[in-house]
Amino acid sequence: MYIFLQVNKIPEEEYEKYRVRRRKLAEMYCEVINARFEKIENIIAIVSEPPKFNQCLSRDFILYSCQKLSHGDKVQIFKMQKKLNILTGSNPIYHNDTHTKVGRNDFCPCGSGLKYKKCCLKNKNKS
Repeated sequence: MYIFLQVNKIPEEEYEKYRVRRRKLAEMYCEVINARFEKIENIIAIVSEPPKFNQCLSRDFILYSCQKLSHGDKVQIFKMQKKLNILTGSNPIYHNDTHTKVGRNDFCPCGSGLKYKKCCLKNKNKS
């Protein structure tokens, strides 16, 4: 799987700190995808500044090898996903990797501990 990200540099931010932040954000996206889709083996992340602001044409390429995660690790990743709003609007809501849709009264797969109807379904219906 490939992901492409464009991350804006904060005007006062030093370029090396920006590159570190950009790579960490890409790694977080990879962790969320790893937690959501267990059958993916590798993720290639390509991260850069938006072309309008990219004076150096620098890009980061990350090869992320997916691994089997424990339930506790997934819960932590889903909490981080929700807090940082990573892939929350576009990813399908599925239980594990069986591709069966989540029922309204099932616990939410994001790991919040709430029922799906009170958590992600409520947010999905607002958009």
